[in-house]
Amino acid sequence: MNKLKLLVIASCLFVTVIGKAQERPSRVPAKRDPIEVMQPDSTFLTIYLRGDERYHVRMTADGYVIKQNKKGYYCYAKINCKGQLVPSCRVAKNPEDRSKCDWHYLKKLEKNKKLKLNP
Repeated sequence: MNKLKLLVIASCLFVTVIGKAQERPSRVPAKRDPIEVMQPDSTFLTIYLRGDERYHVRMTADGYVIKQNKKGYYCYAKINCKGQLVPSCRVAKNPEDRSKCDWHYLKKLEKNKKLKLNP
């Protein structure tokens, strides 16, 4: 009888431990500190991470969402025809390094709330 009790208790403990191990982890916010990254052309870009382990984005210091392209450049993000965030053809730059053409391009992005976040 004692062996049966011990077996039942061990089984319950095992099921409890396995159940806890399969629970989803709690959300962990992204690191809030700025990160200096070097673009393939040797220029530096300051980026910030926003979100948690389920949804996260990278953004510039002034809040524009960026995505890395196949060549390794961080580019301003755009939304494709499927509604996905993809890198644009415009390479991201720090605000002080942007040209008038860059600023003109970014004015169009500000209209879409998914592409401009509060820093």
